[in-house]
Amino acid sequence: MKLMKNKKGITLVELLAVIVILAIITAISVPLIGNLISRTEQGAAASDGNTVFASLRLWALEDPQDTTVTFAFTGDETARAAALAALTTAIGPYISALPTSFEGITFTVAGSAVSVTTAAEAKINGHIVEWDGAAFVRP
Repeated sequence: MKLMKNKKGITLVELLAVIVILAIITAISVPLIGNLISRTEQGAAASDGNTVFASLRLWALEDPQDTTVTFAFTGDETARAAALAALTTAIGPYISALPTSFEGITFTVAGSAVSVTTAAEAKINGHIVEWDGAAFVRP
């Protein structure tokens, strides 16, 4: 019998070992990537809320309101849509794109001051955000 001096290729055991290692890496990384995407979307929603707040402050400083103006994103879909339309009209010149939905958030403009109140589970674009007294943050 002739011995092979120049061995080429890989064995089945080596191939299976590589497949097992890749499966373990995939099993670990997929949930981490999903969590990263979710946290990124929450951060984007909080940033969108802060942009709206800053735009409201600009609007209030440039055009102080004689009466209190409230944009309440509470209640049913129709009420929230009306509040979004009013908000779009007020701060349209100060913001390039508004978030598409708010839930459980009320913006109040009195004179040149802007305040925010939120429900226990406030959402912007479907993502839960919190108001820490000065800015929207991820929970």
